[in-house]
Amino acid sequence: MDWTDRAEKAANFLTETDEKIAALKVKHEKDRRQSKRTWSAIYLRVEGSVEARKALAEIHPDHETCVAAELTSLLEYEKLRNQRDTAKTVIEFWRSWNKAVKEGEL
Repeated sequence: MDWTDRAEKAANFLTETDEKIAALKVKHEKDRRQSKRTWSAIYLRVEGSVEARKALAEIHPDHETCVAAELTSLLEYEKLRNQRDTAKTVIEFWRSWNKAVKEGEL
């Protein structure tokens, strides 16, 4: 595959994943907020000193489930973001390469 084909494929990938990356970002934000709300709800329900309540809220299974979901959504978002960054790099390389060819440097 030549660089023009790679650049075209990268541009198509970016176009095709615009909405998906936005949706993944929103999902991660929702999961993050749910995790905070769950932590707060647990904190209000448990008994003890402030530090004990914080610790109990942090290790509560419901909060751990929310944190796991938040981390999963963050991983999905970051993987796609990294793929998009790679596609952008391919396009930038193609632009530089194409310019050099047109100017007779290659």
